[in-house]
Amino acid sequence: MNASSRPSNQPRQDTTMYADKKRVKANKLMLRFDDYEFELINAMAAYQGEQPSVFLRELVLREAALLNQNCKQMLSAK
Repeated sequence: MNASSRPSNQPRQDTTMYADKKRVKANKLMLRFDDYEFELINAMAAYQGEQPSVFLRELVLREAALLNQNCKQMLSAK
């Protein structure tokens, strides 16, 4: 996609420093939390000394890796 066909609401992604362009973090997800969940996430992130979005990203990827590992173990046990 060249600059003229890129939607104006999307920032230009500079990928020159990435050997693998798929490693650029350009994909977004939106999550919604109630007040209690939001307070918990903010408190846990603050305790870790991280921004809430960084804390959640690492948490999600850690859990996904664990789930993937468990699934592989279950499949190899069959």
